[in-house]
Amino acid sequence: MAAKDFLNQILAALAPDVAVNVAPETLLPATTHIFDTNLLKTLGRKNGQAVCAEVTAVPTGVGSAVTEATSYKPKALMIFEIGELAARLEDGGSVFLLERHKKRAKTARKMMAELFGEVEIVEAADGVLIKGTGPKPFDHQPATAAIRVTDQTNGRNYDLKTWPGLFSGDGLDQGTAFLIDHLPDLGAGKRLLDVGCGCGPISVVAAGRGGMVSYLDVDATALRITGQNLAEHGLVGNALLCANLSDLAKSSFDYVVSNPPTHAGSDVLQGLFEGMRHVVTNGGHVTIVVRRHLAYEKWIGRHELVADDGRYKLLRFFA
Repeated sequence: MAAKDFLNQILAALAPDVAVNVAPETLLPATTHIFDTNLLKTLGRKNGQAVCAEVTAVPTGVGSAVTEATSYKPKALMIFEIGELAARLEDGGSVFLLERHKKRAKTARKMMAELFGEVEIVEAADGVLIKGTGPKPFDHQPATAAIRVTDQTNGRNYDLKTWPGLFSGDGLDQGTAFLIDHLPDLGAGKRLLDVGCGCGPISVVAAGRGGMVSYLDVDATALRITGQNLAEHGLVGNALLCANLSDLAKSSFDYVVSNPPTHAGSDVLQGLFEGMRHVVTNGGHVTIVVRRHLAYEKWIGRHELVADDGRYKLLRFFA
């Protein structure tokens, strides 16, 4: 039996009350309440119903909960998730950490031992399931960095909070900065959609210029942080948790801007670009920033090159 199947079997037998941010293929009983910050993972679950929400949406009085360690998840974020789950346990309840990769098991064990008084381990050939009981007092709130964004058109500075795991969480991404420097005219209440908002630098600058901003992401945390950053500067916007732009009303935005997730694969990106074309008005346009060597022009049809700084290029296309 493969280690993955073995660990899944153990989890199914344990029947945890709550699962947070575990892989869609993880086998869980129908009685388990599943929470995930990523809408794509929520929609991709083949077993059990799931809600796209952060761990803070988990109710109190939980008997047992499971979350998963992954290579792309910062340690600070894992500690936050485990800490939030631990705070919601009933007396004697347990948190399980699923680590599928043996080479990272030692680190996972050590972390759980720092957070819980009692730690038990179920080990398979290529992974471990670590049970923590009796949470120790600890500060599980992650340190949030701040990034400075400057609007070159009016000299206004914005200090934005970030969050572990969000794109460009330790500084403003160069591609995003390039796109911000070439935002369209947002006068007269123009409607702008920021696709893949992250911590919200594009949305904040656009709203600061008077645009009617909607910010969209598949990540519930990104929407929360962007909303907080807008509010911190006295600005407003409309949050959209959405995995398919074609679900939105046709021709509902004057402008669409994005630093798209180039790691997502060709099928996802082609669908994303088609969705952008769907929501932009006739007479409006879509502007994306990509690394200069990426040949996305073949997917977007009629377009124009707005700018090229030698590292990034801005491509504009239409409905």
